[in-house]
Amino acid sequence: MTPTIFIADDHPILIKGLKDILVEKKMNVIGTANDGQSALNFIIKEKPNIAILDVEMPNLTGIEIADECKKNNISTKIILITLHKEIDLYLKSKKLNIYGYLLKEFALQEIEICIDSVKNGSPYFSKQVKNHIGFTEENDNILKELTLTERRILKLIAKHKTKK
Repeated sequence: MTPTIFIADDHPILIKGLKDILVEKKMNVIGTANDGQSALNFIIKEKPNIAILDVEMPNLTGIEIADECKKNNISTKIILITLHKEIDLYLKSKKLNIYGYLLKEFALQEIEICIDSVKNGSPYFSKQVKNHIGFTEENDNILKELTLTERRILKLIAKHKTKK
């Protein structure tokens, strides 16, 4: 079965490019939006199988939409697409059961692999994100035990920062 896909981003060119690629790959794109509130309204009403959301949009962010979906038991699987490479955002997306996390600069190369993984129930987090923030599958579980402040300090240490 071909999953229904919804795309939301505040950059119209990204929406068009992503939609064109997915339609060319014979995927079922059922709608688009350019702000967070419109995206949430569409997801609540139409319940697409997969929603590809920009992290930063007007009105509601992709993270806020994912949080609302989780609170309201909406089964739409969220894929975040972003320019942001921060560890905090990565960890927050893991806690919200987000199924995919892609960097915009690699999205066109990875989107098909990500959607295939997500439609089969397997989360897909871009290796480029993990490499940038220094995560591997082995240390992912260990880092979950650290507080937000401890993770920030660890990241600064990894960048060879001193206490000054």
